[in-house]
Amino acid sequence: MTAPNPWGLAIAIGVLFGWLACQRDFGPDGFFIPLKGLLVAVLGLAPGLIYFHRVRSDRTAIDPLPYIPLVGVIYTIYFGLPVLLRDRVTFMSLAPMESSISDALDLALLGWIALLTAYYAVGPRLLAMHANRPLKVAWDVNRARSLATTLLCVGAIATIASETVPIPSYLVQIVRMLRLMLQLGIGIYIVIDLKGGASRGWRIALWTVILPLFMLLHLRTGAIGAVVRPLAFVLFLIWACRFRLPWKSIGLIVAAIILLRGTAAEFRTMLWRSSSIAEMSAFDRTSLYINTAWTNLSTRPTETIEQASELIGSRTAQLALFAHSMHQSPEAIPYWEGESYATLASSFIPRVIWRDKPSKNVGQRFGHRYSVISPDDRETAINLPQLVEFFVNFGPLGVLFGMFGLGLLYRFVSMKLNHPDAGDGTTVIGAMIFSELINIESDFSLVFGGLIQTAVILYFVMKLCGPPKQAHTSRLLRALEPATPELNS
Repeated sequence: MTAPNPWGLAIAIGVLFGWLACQRDFGPDGFFIPLKGLLVAVLGLAPGLIYFHRVRSDRTAIDPLPYIPLVGVIYTIYFGLPVLLRDRVTFMSLAPMESSISDALDLALLGWIALLTAYYAVGPRLLAMHANRPLKVAWDVNRARSLATTLLCVGAIATIASETVPIPSYLVQIVRMLRLMLQLGIGIYIVIDLKGGASRGWRIALWTVILPLFMLLHLRTGAIGAVVRPLAFVLFLIWACRFRLPWKSIGLIVAAIILLRGTAAEFRTMLWRSSSIAEMSAFDRTSLYINTAWTNLSTRPTETIEQASELIGSRTAQLALFAHSMHQSPEAIPYWEGESYATLASSFIPRVIWRDKPSKNVGQRFGHRYSVISPDDRETAINLPQLVEFFVNFGPLGVLFGMFGLGLLYRFVSMKLNHPDAGDGTTVIGAMIFSELINIESDFSLVFGGLIQTAVILYFVMKLCGPPKQAHTSRLLRALEPATPELNS
């Protein structure tokens, strides 16, 4: 299905959100809360509507990867929709007062406006010099196909090894990078296939075996967010190649994710309480997770669906966590003053070089500091969304300047990796980077810490499949090419 009519979509969304806002009742102290939520939601979806309008007018001049539109959708879900869907906004055990919710909406709205201002207005002018030096990585199809096959093998071996063999802490980052090669190989093959360069056998294997197994692998921990990011990676590539998406398939996948999310808490409890389950292989754990979800759905469908909806509504309502943090700081809990960013500099150094590198435990510290988890809970880690992190460190000004800086950073990455003449190699790299950056519910260091390392490695790997006149003559590259038997003279 092609891009929808942006004006018709805007009217439909406006009517739906307006109707939802009219259904809400937050009492006399929260009269304007639904209206503020409506404004956050509309502005969150605005980049997507603008993007669809540009797609319909001139595809050749737009960014192939709709990153900011997707971030806007996620921002809407986290900070706008919670007050449009329910009269009481909660996050886990938190239930902030209406006044705190109202203040959080004000700051969330201003933060998003600051990000959009930086991305659309200030960034293009401030970073103009970088626009003339975008990353361009084209490839030769035969070389790309050979490289993708090699990467699939390397990534599969690293994945199996990491699930079956204890990995020393200083090698975890290297193994993670090798596992990333599996996703890179899949991405290369997706682009080759969508552009008609894959054989029928490889096409069938890719879409019916390799890709489903890759997605199921990420279900082994019960964390749905770990599935959403690989899914976004695949959808980015499909859109970049064809400027349309399989909306029916996406709808089925979203429905499956919702149902699986309703079983996530039960499955994680099983993992924590049973050492035998924790020691299972990744595929066995995934199979157990799916079977548990299916059993719940088939035996008690109504309760399972209601539980899934309630759990998703609670865990995605980052607005409630934001409001709780604003209510506590700075009166009861002083600002961190940048403490959560302490490990950012060290995150760029691989642990194999610095074996005693400090470990991150921001999720635990934040959860205890703001009483989101019980004092004796040493297992649960609470995600610290970047918007909330800006506030708990530096207050309202931290949100405004932080979101503005985030918008500039997004613009810089887009100028480098997301432009019409990027080339297939750059598109795959961009899809991998952007699918990780959509994780706005995690702290800045976690999301951006390994960005430079990952981008550099992906770039040099992708250069191996460049056109013949630009290709390297290394032994590795020659090993990827089909051998030609020599004739005896």
